[in-house]
Amino acid sequence: MRHILVFSICIAVGLILFTENITPRKIQSNTAIRSAVIQQTQFFNASLFQAGINLQKETKSIDLVPVYGIVMPHHLNASPLLSRAWTALSKSSPRCLVLIGPNHAERGDSPFQTGHGVWSTPFGKVTSYTDGVSVLLKHPLFSENVSVISEDQSLMGLLPYASYYTSETPVVLVLVSRKARKVELESVAKLISANSGINACIMVASVDFSHNTAESVARYSDYVVSSMITPDRYDELLAQKSSAVDSPGSLVLLDMIMRKKTGVVPYIAQRSSSIVLSGGQDRLPAVGYVVLLYTRP
Repeated sequence: MRHILVFSICIAVGLILFTENITPRKIQSNTAIRSAVIQQTQFFNASLFQAGINLQKETKSIDLVPVYGIVMPHHLNASPLLSRAWTALSKSSPRCLVLIGPNHAERGDSPFQTGHGVWSTPFGKVTSYTDGVSVLLKHPLFSENVSVISEDQSLMGLLPYASYYTSETPVVLVLVSRKARKVELESVAKLISANSGINACIMVASVDFSHNTAESVARYSDYVVSSMITPDRYDELLAQKSSAVDSPGSLVLLDMIMRKKTGVVPYIAQRSSSIVLSGGQDRLPAVGYVVLLYTRP
């Protein structure tokens, strides 16, 4: 209850704290930034961002390192979980990031969308990892579509966190269609695993779990879906409806990459929901949030 009260107070004063406490991170100028069209990130809420940082400081940090891969939500009101997740990720000093998320609008002609770009956030610019994106675009399952990427919250909602916690770290952004088949996910996982540059990145799956169910039901569903992240249950996971998880393909792709890279299995670091964070009543519709880590056993 104390954390719920703190979270509510933080939101109320967040805009003031945002101005006082968060300062833009300076990044080095390079050719990509000078020549590319800069996309403005649309998904950012200063008060929620600051509230998450403040509440994260009051809770025990996630100290498991190194982090090879991580699953985190993309709803902005999950900011306490996002702040903890990005703090843990930043301790591993990533040389690059691969952010994988659902293609909510199902736009584009291919199962996977990526692209070269520069995105402006309140904390500086985030640039694409050029070599990594180029490798993916040689694969027939990928299309380059920066406009689609730049309008999807699953990736754009995380870029302010990437800029704030891992300043100057280049990114590879990947949108995954719900129609992506297991054989296609396996093909992409093999491509990434075979490329030393991309495979050295920390992998992030941006996924929200249960949608529009009571908290008690959402909690049970989120743990059940999390237990499906294993090779012998991929088919079951991919068959889950959007009410259970918004991007089964992102979870499967991340897990395929991680098992080829390290052999480690995901560990549930935290689970919450929109109802828990807001202090709402259990009967109200909830969105489930889960942070899973791939780290050293």
